[in-house]
Amino acid sequence: MNPRDAGAEKVLLYNIMKKREEIITDMCYTYRHDYGLDKTTGRGDLIDMISSGTTEQEREWIWALMAQIFDNVIAPNMEFKDDEED
Repeated sequence: MNPRDAGAEKVLLYNIMKKREEIITDMCYTYRHDYGLDKTTGRGDLIDMISSGTTEQEREWIWALMAQIFDNVIAPNMEFKDDEED
């Protein structure tokens, strides 16, 4: 079945129910593939500028940005899994 079919899309949406934090974390990794990697800093050279990873401050900023997008754009159009249904 083609997932782009309207019926299949409904089935997929209802079978993949996630909590807010899980969705926001996925959004963070989509925004920055290296979101969960610790960035080594302190050398002050080109390596600092081009190395993969994020600092704690960068992760907090990305999380806040993705949470704002989620809360204002995505959440109003979703149904959420209850906390007791883990």
